[in-house]
Parts: sequence; structure tokens; C-alpha cells
Amino acid sequence: MEKNGAALHSFGSLLKEFRRRKKLTQQQLADGVGVHRNAIGRWEQGHMLPASRNMVLELSRYLRLDAQEARELLEASLTGLSPHWLVPFHRNQHFTGREEMLSTLHSRLAADETATLSPTWALYGLGGVGKTQIALEYAYRYGLEYSAVFWIAAETVESIVASFRAIAEKLEIVERQQAEQHLIISAVQYWIETHSKWLLIWDNLEDFSLFQRFLPSIRRGAALITTRCQVFGTLAQGLAIPAMEAEEALLFLLSRAKVLKGEAAHEQMEQFRRYAPDEYIAGEELVKNMEALPLALDQVGAYIEESGCSISDYLQQYRRQYYGLLKRRGGLVSGHPNSVVTTLLLACRSVARHDPEALELLYCCTFLAPDAIPEELFIDSSCQEMEKSNCPNLSYRFDQIVAALRRFSLILRHPETHTFSIHRLVQVVLRAEMSEQKLYKYLHLVIHALNSHFPEDHCSPKLWVTCERLLPHVLTVISIISDQQGTPEVVEVLRKTADYLRERIQYEQAEALLLRAMTIGERAVGPLHPLVASVLNSLGYLCYDLAQYSRAELYLQRAMEIYEQAPEVKHPQRSYPLQGIALLCYRQGKYREAEELYQRVLGIQEAALGSEHFVVAWILNNLAMLYIKQEKYGQAELLLQRILHIGSQILEPEHFLAPYLLGNLGDLYLRQRWYELAEAALQRALQIWEKTLGVEHPRLALPLCGLSEIYIEQGKYEQAEALLLRARAICEQAFSPLHPQTSEVELIQAALCQQQGKDEQAEHLLLSALTIRQFHLSQNHFDIAVVFLKLALLYMKQGKYEQPKRLLPRVLSIFEQSVGLAHPQALEAQRAHSRLLKQLEEAHST
Repeated sequence: MEKNGAALHSFGSLLKEFRRRKKLTQQQLADGVGVHRNAIGRWEQGHMLPASRNMVLELSRYLRLDAQEARELLEASLTGLSPHWLVPFHRNQHFTGREEMLSTLHSRLAADETATLSPTWALYGLGGVGKTQIALEYAYRYGLEYSAVFWIAAETVESIVASFRAIAEKLEIVERQQAEQHLIISAVQYWIETHSKWLLIWDNLEDFSLFQRFLPSIRRGAALITTRCQVFGTLAQGLAIPAMEAEEALLFLLSRAKVLKGEAAHEQMEQFRRYAPDEYIAGEELVKNMEALPLALDQVGAYIEESGCSISDYLQQYRRQYYGLLKRRGGLVSGHPNSVVTTLLLACRSVARHDPEALELLYCCTFLAPDAIPEELFIDSSCQEMEKSNCPNLSYRFDQIVAALRRFSLILRHPETHTFSIHRLVQVVLRAEMSEQKLYKYLHLVIHALNSHFPEDHCSPKLWVTCERLLPHVLTVISIISDQQGTPEVVEVLRKTADYLRERIQYEQAEALLLRAMTIGERAVGPLHPLVASVLNSLGYLCYDLAQYSRAELYLQRAMEIYEQAPEVKHPQRSYPLQGIALLCYRQGKYREAEELYQRVLGIQEAALGSEHFVVAWILNNLAMLYIKQEKYGQAELLLQRILHIGSQILEPEHFLAPYLLGNLGDLYLRQRWYELAEAALQRALQIWEKTLGVEHPRLALPLCGLSEIYIEQGKYEQAEALLLRARAICEQAFSPLHPQTSEVELIQAALCQQQGKDEQAEHLLLSALTIRQFHLSQNHFDIAVVFLKLALLYMKQGKYEQPKRLLPRVLSIFEQSVGLAHPQALEAQRAHSRLLKQLEEAHST
């Protein structure tokens, strides 16, 4: 918590008052608590605060303060708050009134630890009525009574997730570094379930299903909700927040405008009424015109303070605009009162007179998410289009503009994150005031800025921080823009965002963005434009991940056809759908076609990028994977050695390609029974992916399966079983139950069961794997024949000959067509068939 000037002054004044009451000198107090006399002087003068809560408590003990006085001193020092304190706002120094409401809230939120249900109360009322400020004051006033106080921005799923992430950071929960959001949420939920006497403040909650979804049903703390909604069923009990009483509203206005200095009180207001009756009457009229709404009064006070005008001057300006604004009021039942709109417009126009470029920045911000707006969108000089519109692009100039906006309380800057926030009402008002031409201009300037900053290389986890930083702003602007307003840059930023979401296993959201990008692209540039091909390519890879192979092939074929008809497209880009089609051929068991395509892509990329580019290494890696599948180990090893050479030249130690390479090396060593080398490679791949992707990403299933195969061969069945259970859980959570990756896990689980003599379980797993593969693959696919072979061998072991008699000829036929009878798997099938015939002959002779 920042130790601001108000806190320093308040603490110093209190300490001096308590010291003098005890008739102690600064030296005597210093000796009593074991500090230098200068420390007492600096504390009382407001130059610094004690370094710890313990020192404040020691001061309280030595001065013999009662409980209330000790609390006041602790609060003033800002060290007496909850040990786990996460409230993103400073205490409102101008908070006025609401004493009865706070007292009622305190009595109702006081948790009875023996009660079955923890207390949950909702503050509800019109937007701007002061719900958030009451919740904030409650947190500061009663924070000492709770073991933890956490603030949750509850407007959307994304903001709730972000709040849970911040809570995890504050609690230093181990899972806070994970890429998978649900792990962080689960960890925070577990903390909530296992701790008591906490306070969770859910600010601006509108969808109460989110409250049920994110807050555990078992809880031993208190929840305070602020919401505009008046219906919340059995989830909470409600307290309606009316507008302020006229007298306390005027006191609040005069305090906020700094007309009354220091701790504003009713006695001061009476004095003000006597020596400035005209200003007092103007204040009363403003309170009436603003309907005593705290947000409106706060904006009025901010304008008066920053502009230096009188209350009467402000009232005159308000009167000149009042009737026109009143006409817009009718029928607006869910929006904000016009008095708030009026204040914001006045403030914005004042900013424009003070610094016209500040208003330019506000116009741009109306299309972004209101919180955590990255400063680099406006500072980075690479954003050429925003330069042309006079938007700031230099840090110094940006600081000047921010100062102008802060002068009128229109933004809140967060220097620690290099972001700032804008009030939602400012966005609504400015956007409503824009002409269609101006709206189109700033909308597309924002899209240009986001597209310029959103990384293209979505595969690299080190760029994901930037992607996550920009994601809410991309989602906001695309929710505003219509398909008819779409441009090529809209298509690009949609596609890049979707590619990032695909990497983060947010498949549904990624697909929705790509389908919209395709719609906009076909409208903006035509269905045969390379830009549309790039979207089709991304859709193809997304469908491949989801094992929707027919859709993937359709999208990739369309993308390739567009690229082939577009001479302006560079050769490397032409190869992107070819790589996807090669992957499909690999998955479909068309190994010869896959190899031809990979060789073709390799030639294109080497000609364009050189033989030692990491993209070339990526293709070589996929080609090596194909050779390993066909058990062409010598060819695979040559390719992997070549990649290692490339890696030593250009790749960082933990380049995103490294775990793929290690995984293939581990697989190669495993197939050749070099278990020690295989385990080392697979463990390293697993470690890198856990660090960069999180512990629940589906990519981890590959090294987990490889390691489990090693442990099965070594007789380490418990270790193998644990890894397989983890791999299966990961796959089922990321994909549908019928995803091919699940069948890979089941085959290894079946092998483990056979080693343990659990033949019935092994058969069940093999049949399940067969069902999955038959769902996705042709009936003559190599991978289906592999399962048939394993089933036949299991039945032969059990002395059941009828099923192998039917299965093995089919297995041999599939192998002959797909990989040839010289393939090791085909040779094993031939040996099994020979044994079967011999056993059948012996059985017949007996």
C-alpha cells in the first residue's frame, strides 16, 4: 500500500497529539520505544512513516492508547491493514456520511464461525450511487477484523480471472506462474476453502452465475458484492443504496472541491454558509440538479478543484447545458444520469482547451478496455498512423498529456505496470458524442495500434505476456466494430489473437475469432485474397488440434489454392498450408504423401531462409517424427543431428522448438531401447514445457507417455501409472473424450496392465483406443492395424484363437498397403500369424 501524503500527515498529527497528551518530549518517546529522536521528529512532521506494524503497536503500548486510538494510529500508518491485503484503490479521503449504512453492513457481515453459511451481502442501486465507495470505506474501516481482504473486479469472466491471478500473486501461491488459468483459480479457491475470517469484495458484479462459478460453496469468510442488479435469489441478501441526504451530499461536494480544507465537518459548512452565502446556495442547487448522486458530485468537485473555478461559475456552465441534456434523459433506464454525462463533457472540453492532444488520446481509449490500458500503444513511435492524428508517441510528451488528464480526474495512471485506466462513463460519453466520421477514424487508429503491437510469433511463450496484456483490448474493440467496418488490419489482429488463444488451449474462443475474421476478410478484400488464406490456414491448424481432420483439410486446401493463384505472395508463406496438409497426411497414415510434402516445403523454406533457419529446423523435426513413426531410425537420427547443429548456431537454450526436438530424440532413443538417453531427453522436454506452458497443457502428454513407456520396460510400474494418469487427465481436460491423443495414452495403459497381469483391463483399454481411432481414421489406417495387432496378441496369450484368426489377416493387409511387409510392426504381425496357424494346427490335431 502506497504511503501517501495524507497518510503521513494524519499519522504525524495523531502521534503528536497522543504524545503531548502524555506530556512526553520527543526524546522521552524515542527512548521509550528504542529509536532515535530524529525518527520521532520525522514521523510527526509528516516526512516518513514507521517501517513496520510492530513499531506502531509499540508506540501504542508506550503511549497507553485504548483500542480505538490504537486502531486510528495503525490505520493512519497504513501498516495496520490485513496481512493479506489486495485493494486496488486508496482510501477516499473525502468519503462523507453513510455512517448508518456502514454500521448496518458491519453488523450483518460479522461472520459467525459456527454458522453453516458465511454472510454474503450485496449493495445494490443505480450506477454512480456510491456502492463501490461504501465497500472501499468498509474495507479500510474494518480491515483489521479480517485475516485477508481481497478485491475482485467482477464485471466479466476475464476481469475475475485477472483478480484471482492477482490474489494468487499476493498469497504467493505456487500455481500463480502457470499458463493455465483454471489452475490459478483452483488454487485460490482452495485457499478460500481452507482459511477463515476473510473478506472478498466483488465489485460491479452483474452476472451472479459468475459468483457461483468462481466462489467455492464451502467458505468461512464474508463476501460483499456491489451490483446494479436488484435480483440475486438465494446467493446474497441485499442492502439498497439510496442517494445521499442533501446535507451530507453538500458536505461531500464542498470537501471534494477543496472549498472546505482538511477534515470537513458540519461546523465548517455552517461557517461557509455564513461568509459565502451565494456559493453555498449554488452548491445546494448543484446537489439538487445532480440528484445527490455521489459519482456526479465527485466529478463536479474534481472539475472545480482542477479548473479553479467557483461553484457559481460551474453552476452557470451547467445551466447553459442543462435543458439540452435533460432532453436526452427520457427512457434511459439502465444508463447513467445525465448529470454525470454533463460533468464528463465539461471536463473533456476543458482538457481539450488545456491540451488538445489529450482529448485525442481519450478518443482512442473509448474503444479499449477501460482498465490496464498499455502505455506503449501511445508512446511507441512505430505507430505511425497515430502520429499523424497527433496522438502522442514520445514518453515525455505522453507524460504531459497524462498530467492534463489527471488534472481533471479522467484517467488513473499505474506506473508500476505502465498502464492507465479510464472511467467507463468517459468512454460511453465520448463515443456517443463522436460523429460517424470521427468514430471510424479513431476506431481504426486503435486497431492499427493493437495490430502493430500484437506479436505474430504466437508459438513463443516469451511473447505471451505481451499477448495477454493486449488481449482484453483486442476483444473490446472487436466487440464494438461491425463486420461492415472491417478492414484488412481487423482481419490480421483477429487472426493473430486467435492463434495466441489456440496456443493457450482456448479453442472455442479462437475459432469464433477466426470465423469472424474470415467473414470480414471476404467482405473487405474478397474470398480469394491471401489475407483470407492466412485465416483459412489458422483455421486448418486449429481443426487439426481438435482432430477435426475433414474440416482441417478443407480449410488448408482452400488456403493453398488461394496462395497458388496469388503471385505476390512470397514463397515461405505459400508453404504454411502445405505443412498443415503434410501433418494431416501423417495423421491419416499417408506416409509417402506426407514425406513428399515435407520435402517440398523444406525446399521452399531453405531457398527463402537458408539451411540454418529455425523454420527449416521445425520442418526437419516434423520429417524426423515421420521417419520415427515408420521406424526409419537412421534417417530420423541424421535429421535430428542436423537440427542440433542448427540449434547450436541460432537457437536459445530454451527456444520454443527445443522441447519438440528433445521429444523426438527421446522417442527415437526409446524405440532403439536406449532408455537412459531417452529418459534424459524426455525429462528435459517435460521440464521446459512445464515451465513455459504450465503443468496442464496437452503438449505435456507426449513426454509423459514416453517416460511411462520407459518405466514399464524397466518394471517401474507405479511411476509409469502415475504419469499415465496425469497424461490422460490432461488430454481429457483439453480435448473431447474421443481425441486421438487419449487413444495414445490408453495403448500405453493397456501395455502396463498386461505387464501387471490385468488382461481384462488391458482389453477394455485397447477396445476404447480402437473406438477412438476408428472414429477419426479410415478403416485401413496403420494406427488401427496397430491396435488390432495388440488385441490379437492379447487374445492369443489368453488362448482365444477365433479373434486373432479374424484380426491378423486384416492387420497384414493394412500393413502391406500402408508401410510394407518389411516394417517391424508388419514383421511382428507375420510372426504372430505363423504362431497362430501353428497353434490352430496343433489344436486341430489333438
